[in-house]
Amino acid sequence: MANAYQQTENRISQCISDHPLHGFPNISLLAREYNVPYPRLYSRYHGRQSKSDRPAPNKKLDSAQELALSELIRRRDYMGSPMRIPEVEKAANSILKECHSDPSTPPTTVGEHWSRRWLDNEHPEFYKRKEKAIDAERKE
Repeated sequence: MANAYQQTENRISQCISDHPLHGFPNISLLAREYNVPYPRLYSRYHGRQSKSDRPAPNKKLDSAQELALSELIRRRDYMGSPMRIPEVEKAANSILKECHSDPSTPPTTVGEHWSRRWLDNEHPEFYKRKEKAIDAERKE
């Protein structure tokens, strides 16, 4: 399935490179000639990117922001003060707030369960562990 999608995308890019945008190309004729779906070729001619080139719609943080957050978690762990789940959420919201540039709209925030899903799905190298209570004798 993915291979067929890639083959179609290759044919579409070949069609666009062979027939540049100047003038009004007959897209339906080109779609039949290159054996590609008309709506997809029409979209590419009008500037829409392929699914593999577009950013994922369900990502709150981009790759640089995710890298910054994971570095923060690593540094806090290295210092002996590992981050808790709510702290990861607050750090992500802080990153999103710092990168927000439009003053007319509020900055986006991550959801209540975002940090758990992000740790489980995106970064399995970080794992959750319950803290054990300190022994009473040691505490004294």
